[in-house]
Amino acid sequence: MLPFYQGEIISVITGFEPYKLLEEDFRGAGMHGHLAYLFIEEPEGTILIQRETLHYQGLLKLLEPIIRVFLYPRLRERLVNIKSILEDGYDVAE
Repeated sequence: MLPFYQGEIISVITGFEPYKLLEEDFRGAGMHGHLAYLFIEEPEGTILIQRETLHYQGLLKLLEPIIRVFLYPRLRERLVNIKSILEDGYDVAE
């Protein structure tokens, strides 16, 4: 998610309801948190709500304002891609 920074992130699914909810806890790469996706089907398409709690550790905690500049556009892009997959039936294996 961040430029010039690599690391492993371990995710554990903590909640799953098909076509409605996906939740996970994650840890690694100097951060940990919780991520939840709520999918609401509407006649015009799918409303996708993302809730995220993110805690930085160590040096990343000091760099949080700078990280936001790079991270938030990537998060928005990720949501657009997920919404497209849901609505268009895109096969992620392709």
